[in-house]
Amino acid sequence: MRSRAIALIIRMWQGPDGVVKASVRPSQGGPTRYFPNLEALKNYLEQAQEQIETATDPTKGLR
Repeated sequence: MRSRAIALIIRMWQGPDGVVKASVRPSQGGPTRYFPNLEALKNYLEQAQEQIETATDPTKGLR
């Protein structure tokens, strides 16, 4: 199985309440997703990784 690279732009900042918040946007363009804490960001990245692994098309690749 061939790996597929996806580039993300991740921005993190500390909100006025002291909690670190984050936003993620694909570098090729697309909607920006905002996360209220790092745990939510981690969950999103894990789910995205699982979707990529299960959506691999076996008909693509070298022939």
